This record gives sequence, C-alpha cells and structure tokens, in this order.
Amino acid sequence: LFHRIFNPVLQGLKFDPDGAYVRAFVPELRHIPGALVHEPWRTTAARDAGYPSPIIDLGIERDEALAQRLETEGARSFLDYWLAQPLFAGLGDRAEVDARSLDARGLAASLRLCGTGRQEWLGPRLSELSMPVLALAGARDDKFSREARAIAEAVPHGSWALIPEAGHAAQLERPAACAEAVESFLVS
Repeated sequence: LFHRIFNPVLQGLKFDPDGAYVRAFVPELRHIPGALVHEPWRTTAARDAGYPSPIIDLGIERDEALAQRLETEGARSFLDYWLAQPLFAGLGDRAEVDARSLDARGLAASLRLCGTGRQEWLGPRLSELSMPVLALAGARDDKFSREARAIAEAVPHGSWALIPEAGHAAQLERPAACAEAVESFLVS
C-alpha cells in the first residue's frame, strides 16, 4: 500500500521558490507576491481575480494518508518511519516511544481530528495581534522556518528566531537554545 501524497505546493517551493514559472503561465496569479503564488487560496487577491479554490485540501488528504498508514502498518512501524525523517535526526535517544504512543487507532484518530490539515489557517488574523510575538523554529525545518518568518512579518510586533542545529522538535533537540531565545525575547 502506497501512502504518499504528491504535494504541488512543496514541489513549487522547491523548484520555483520565487514563483516566476507560475506567474508566467497563470495570469490570475501574476500579482501574488513571493511564495504565496504556490498557495493562492490563502489570499483574497487571488480569489478576487477569479482563481478557483482547491479541489482537495492537501493537508486533510495528507493526514488521512498518514492515518491509513498507521492503521495498516501499526504504530511501532509508523513511528519508526516517522522518527527516521531528517527533521527528527537531532532527537537521538529522545525519540524513544513509550507505550502510550503505540495505540494506532488513537494516533490515527488524532491525525484525522487534530492534524495540521484540520487546523484552520489563521494567517490573515495575525495582524490583529497587538502583543509582541516570537515565532521559533528549528533551522533544519525548512517549512516551519518559513512559517516562523511569515508569522513574524505578519504580526505588528513580531520577531522570529531559528534554533541552530535543530529540526522539527527544536524544544526537545536544543532545549537550552530555545530557552535562551525565549529569554532574550522577553528581556528585549
């Protein structure tokens, strides 16, 4: 059973990071700035220009594929696969899984109900935040490094920090560096 979802957004970011190719061939998106051209449904400008909504929600479909893999292979096999990803390479012994994490049905239900594909995109509301905001990400986590920067740029008093030599679980891989970044943010 094959559980991979081809993600055109990630492919676009990887092979056309500034969106030049997309803008050249999709006239409705010529005015969309930067990497947003790969996710135009996140912008009102693209909708106003007549660009259609996605046919499927990539996040929900990805979460479903992962949930099916969990149910098919079992939790131990899935977690071995999941934690072997480069994003988690810095976890070392901290990647050990306790028995509470081995309920395949529970983990699959969690993905289906609370996975990132189910979480509402609140990007347009970030500008409403009036308090200082620090967005942290591991420097080896490309996706969330971009997200941290985008969050900081969208918040009136936003800043961002990348934790060196850390992937997706920066708080577990480099707890002291995370604490230092937060402390520096709080005293500034």
